[in-house]
Amino acid sequence: MNNIENHHRLAVVCNRRGERFKWVTCLHVAGVVGSGVDGKTVALASDLALSVDSLEKMAMAYRMYDCIRHYPIRSDQFHSMLEVRNRLSIKHFWSISQLWRRYEFDPTDLVDYLVTAAENGVSVETMRVAIVGANEQDYKNGWKQLLSRSVNNLLKVTEDYAVPLEIRDLTNIYLKDVGEVLQAMEA
Repeated sequence: MNNIENHHRLAVVCNRRGERFKWVTCLHVAGVVGSGVDGKTVALASDLALSVDSLEKMAMAYRMYDCIRHYPIRSDQFHSMLEVRNRLSIKHFWSISQLWRRYEFDPTDLVDYLVTAAENGVSVETMRVAIVGANEQDYKNGWKQLLSRSVNNLLKVTEDYAVPLEIRDLTNIYLKDVGEVLQAMEA
């Protein structure tokens, strides 16, 4: 029996044992989902009577937990991420993984969001609204940071004498146009 088949078998066994084994089920689902072996995820979904989408969410939730489980937490109520994880749902971890991908906030903030949700018994939706509210403005302004990095790289092109003169001239024109557009936007 190979590793994927073993994960498949254990996911089925743990899922049958119920809610107490949900995270162990997720661990084994994560061992199958994304394995790159054709048909394995669909077969597991069939055996668990769940959709492939549900399995992907379970796998993502487990991977999120696995990624942060050793981070220190600041809490009077909890002493480890294991305690936090056991207080929250799989959907909390899946949702925060989606938000982390979108906003790329600091991992310690991610842990703080989860600890706060666990301490206060916060629903997934309430947690999502709080995280979006705290990060959306930075996300909307992210294009400015991206443009700033691009402009800095283009400035290097205009200063590098190994770059053909025509390219340097075109880059200068582009930078001038971008500068004018940005000034107009700020006015």
